[in-house]
Amino acid sequence: MQAGPKRPSPQLSPHPGVGAGVEGVEERGVNLAEQQQPEQRPPYIDEGLVINTRLNEIERRQLEEKAEEKEYKRRQLRFNRLTLIFTALLFLTSAVSDWLLLRQSIVSRDSADAAKKSADAAKSAADTASDTLRFNRNFILGEMKKQSGAMQDAAEAARDQARISDRSSRAAEDALHLIESADMEFGGILCSEALSINTEVTVTFRNAGRTSATGITSFFYLGPYGAVIRMPAATPSVSSIGPGQQLNFTPIRMRDIVTENNAPLVRAGFLPLHAWGWVKYGDRFRQRRIVVVDFVYSPRTVCQWDTIREVSR
Repeated sequence: MQAGPKRPSPQLSPHPGVGAGVEGVEERGVNLAEQQQPEQRPPYIDEGLVINTRLNEIERRQLEEKAEEKEYKRRQLRFNRLTLIFTALLFLTSAVSDWLLLRQSIVSRDSADAAKKSADAAKSAADTASDTLRFNRNFILGEMKKQSGAMQDAAEAARDQARISDRSSRAAEDALHLIESADMEFGGILCSEALSINTEVTVTFRNAGRTSATGITSFFYLGPYGAVIRMPAATPSVSSIGPGQQLNFTPIRMRDIVTENNAPLVRAGFLPLHAWGWVKYGDRFRQRRIVVVDFVYSPRTVCQWDTIREVSR
């Protein structure tokens, strides 16, 4: 029986222990396969090729680890440089800040010294002024009291003179108003005939003043108290009434005031017939005035009216 071909002797690995480990693993795998399936033996495997492949993989990983380590060291060096630069800048900033604080303290000290000198000078000036004031105070107060008394006397005299002048002025103004202002007075009530249902009643006012009355407004009513105002006398369409001129209202017809049945009662005095109204006007002194009148018919007369009220202000 011929022996099989000899297996080539395993090559020594450049790394101790690597070849032996690989060889042991392969031999155990081959022996296990022969024991389980002795009739099926695996084909011949080049153990050197497997070992070289393993070695190449290990070398590749070692190169990658060295590259990573080199990159890490480069980054670490860069970080260290930045840290060093930042530390240097921080030190420089601290030094500049300390110098500024020292400079500020020197300036503050100089300012405090200058302020102290100014305060001392001001205190000296205040002391001098206080001494001068104390020296002259009595004299000045005495003079001021004298001048104050004289001024009070003069003021009292001026006030008295002003009061006298004001009273004189008011008296003169009142006299002027009394003489020169407009003065509207009640003129009278005229009847066209003896009071009856057909009578027309006319009311007049007269300017008894020496100047014109302007801005005239007026109203007049004829009828019993409490009755409905049917037709008040129309206000004359005038803007001013000169001195001595009359203000005539539109005639009022008795037929428009009372009924034919009430006319005998009015004439007999059982139904009082009133004539009342007012006139407002302005004078040359821009004062508004008013005249208010109220009359009642005297029973059984032709056209006589008794005065109830006549006010002028």
